[in-house]
Amino acid sequence: MARKNTGKYKDLSLEEKKKYHAEYHRIWRDKNKGKTYSREQQWRKDNKDKLNAWYKKYRNNPLNQKNYRAVVKLNVAVRLGKIKRQPCEICDNPKSQGHHPDYSKPLKVNWLCISCHAKLHKKIRAEK
Repeated sequence: MARKNTGKYKDLSLEEKKKYHAEYHRIWRDKNKGKTYSREQQWRKDNKDKLNAWYKKYRNNPLNQKNYRAVVKLNVAVRLGKIKRQPCEICDNPKSQGHHPDYSKPLKVNWLCISCHAKLHKKIRAEK
């Protein structure tokens, strides 16, 4: 049975409802970090076969193989000390990850923190 929209929420457009919903859940996750992390870890432990099947399917997809290989090459180079992880190029956060603007050049990356990296990908998806 569908729940009736009441109050201010019913007057919002679909886009505004999505933003409201996302903001509500972001706040909830921030307040309940321990719950969400432990719940995710438990799911991963209980569903190893599903997770491994998904990873295998992802890695074997020809569209993803070039991307996957670039990420692996970068991780190996960082582990071996050939490349030094840099702070985020936007906000100087020391916890950064490599963003590949061109997967054919696996060791040429922009170093971005998780939030800046997510914002960049969101912007890239919006432009498509």
